[in-house]
Amino acid sequence: FHAIGHPALILNAERTILAANQAVSKLIGKPSSEIVGRPCFEVFHDPGGEGPPPDCPVGRLSAGAGLQTGEMEMRTLGGVFLVSCTPVLDSQGRLQKIIHIATDITQRRSAEKALRESEERYRELVERQSEGIGIVDSEERFLFANPAADDIFGVPAGTLTGRTLAEFTDPEEMDLIRKKTDERKAGRRDYYELWIRRPGGEKRLLLVSAVPRTGPDGGYTGAFGVFRDVTDMRRAQTERARLELQLRQTQKMEAIGHLAGGIAHDFNNLLTVINGFSDLLLVRIPPDGPHRREIAEIRKAGESAAALTSQLLGFCRSRPTETRAMNPAKTLSAMQGMLRRLIVDPVDLRIAADPACGEILGDPASFEQVVVNLALNARDAMPAGGRLTVELSPVVLDEAFVRNHFGARRGPHVRLAVEDTGIGMTEETRLRIFEPFFTTKKEGKGTGLGLFVVYGVVRQFGGTVWVSSEPRKGTRFELFFPVAEGPERAEDREAEASEEGFSGVKVLLVEDEDPVRQVVRSMLESLGLEVLEAASADEATQVGKRYGGAVQVLLTDIVMPGRNGYQAAEEISRAHPGIRVVFMSGYADVDPESSCGPGTGRQFLRKPFTRSQLARKLRDALTL
Repeated sequence: FHAIGHPALILNAERTILAANQAVSKLIGKPSSEIVGRPCFEVFHDPGGEGPPPDCPVGRLSAGAGLQTGEMEMRTLGGVFLVSCTPVLDSQGRLQKIIHIATDITQRRSAEKALRESEERYRELVERQSEGIGIVDSEERFLFANPAADDIFGVPAGTLTGRTLAEFTDPEEMDLIRKKTDERKAGRRDYYELWIRRPGGEKRLLLVSAVPRTGPDGGYTGAFGVFRDVTDMRRAQTERARLELQLRQTQKMEAIGHLAGGIAHDFNNLLTVINGFSDLLLVRIPPDGPHRREIAEIRKAGESAAALTSQLLGFCRSRPTETRAMNPAKTLSAMQGMLRRLIVDPVDLRIAADPACGEILGDPASFEQVVVNLALNARDAMPAGGRLTVELSPVVLDEAFVRNHFGARRGPHVRLAVEDTGIGMTEETRLRIFEPFFTTKKEGKGTGLGLFVVYGVVRQFGGTVWVSSEPRKGTRFELFFPVAEGPERAEDREAEASEEGFSGVKVLLVEDEDPVRQVVRSMLESLGLEVLEAASADEATQVGKRYGGAVQVLLTDIVMPGRNGYQAAEEISRAHPGIRVVFMSGYADVDPESSCGPGTGRQFLRKPFTRSQLARKLRDALTL
């Protein structure tokens, strides 16, 4: 009894201590003589208490049960003990004595509590993790998967365990998995991207981090893996890269536009001289006069050069010089005959114009040029025949569209879609199609300005253009033109103004280029106007002071060395409030609308211009 290493007691049926071994005395620090004869609950649980604790295993022996055990807190000993109570019965089966043995399990209980808390923290960490966590065996079969992993793989909670990666991957991805498994068997950690296919067919891109698992013998048994779904992030990165590329392309086009604008300005001054003197000669030479035919050819060539320059300017301008409200559906319908003459068999041309399309602000001729350029490009892309569809429809661009299409604006638009079934383009070609002089056609078959002009006109209209194409799958151009808002209208005044009735009108001509000033002076004099001229804004101001109110019209270039035409007009107008002003310029980035238009008494004339166009602007200025 005394050799038992745990505290041991012998109790009678009333729980009085009959004997206590040495381990009890050592535990409570009292000799057994002070313990024997006292109730056990008073010694170990609650000195001075009224009775035993309700969970005491001794209490269950009175019901005739056999060995009873239980864990109990013994306050006097300051710990938790595992108590076993064995009954000793008489010949009639009555309880005579109880062998009571207690084992101190305080440290074990503390260790178990710490273990439970650690497991709970681990479980919470793994199960609440937003990233998927899994364990796979050597066959890539899941032995464990947290809820996030179930969600990433698109399966019900708790069902990823037992399934293999092969069930979620296409065959080409399995080659990657096998390669990574071989690397892990060699002891390497993996960090790679893996495309999976969810049960519903949706593909998702995962970023995988895997660490090899080894058995007791050091052999490979599987891997610990962490999965992060980066599909949306990758799409956002791709979209950002695409938008950045669009921005760079736009900036490059703008830079080219500024260069083209400067060239066009100088060229327009030359054309003003060439075409202007040609006009004057054609007015003076009778129909059967000598050299009239040669002069007419010079004039015709000048007009062609002016048209080419106009194309360059069209690209440079952010909006047309003179805008008007136009109905694109009517314009496209009116073009059908011309388009069908241009697009013949074996190309099947289909044209659809929704009459519900709103009006857009721009130049009808520029709109027609866009349609023709796109149609001809599509025709050339189908040498063996195909289908060309030209559609016009109303559409409302929302915020999502604007985010995905650089330069687009929200609101109602008119969409012009030109689609062919031709040879298509590579991505490299598609990114360059709007560059000036870039062409994939054979030498002598194209100038490379067609789509360059299309881009410029669309930007004039305040719109945006979107192109999709793949080799051998055709090309689709989608052009979005904002619908005109408010009462803004520009009258269609194609009729030539009268070139008579300017007798007695005095005009002050301001132009820094001598040849241009000379030809414009000759035009003005041929119309019957009296001309005063100046080569700069400062000189014009001095002339204005000398002649006072005798000058009815100021005809001035805008961009000149020193002060510009706007400044000269302001100073002269302050001194002579009744004077009329006509600005002229060959620069693309000049915006006359800020100082010209209805109610201002001012007009704008784009270089190069004809004698008749000059007469019309003067008539408009004098009649306002």
